[in-house]
Amino acid sequence: MGVDSGNALKNSAAEEIRLRNYRASLQQRSDIETREIADRHASEVQKMTETHQLQMDQLRRAYDVQISSEAGALEERLNRTRDLGENRIESEKKMMDEEVQKAKSSGERKVEEYKKNADSQVDRIKKESQASAEMMHDRLKKMARQQGQMG
Repeated sequence: MGVDSGNALKNSAAEEIRLRNYRASLQQRSDIETREIADRHASEVQKMTETHQLQMDQLRRAYDVQISSEAGALEERLNRTRDLGENRIESEKKMMDEEVQKAKSSGERKVEEYKKNADSQVDRIKKESQASAEMMHDRLKKMARQQGQMG
């Protein structure tokens, strides 16, 4: 039993060393796999972060383009509205100028008409005064002749 026991002890010690080596090998493989998984995970997280950042940048650019486009459309609409307003103001101003011109022309025609009427009335009154003065003169001559014949 001594030899068997020594062999068993040797076998047991060899088995223990083999198991420790196997355990160390398993631990080493596990550590390597854990590092590889952690590295893959870190790499995937990095890729996801970069992808997310790219998508955010694309969204920002898209929003900037959309906002820029909307701003351009609003500016164009504002310019059209401003142009329409200016055209309308110009048109109304032109109409008012025409109305003023019509009123001015009408006033000038009335003044001319009143002037003609006044001139014709002055001429008529002058003629009447002239005729009246001539008639008075003729009467005075006639009366002077009659008095000269009487006297």
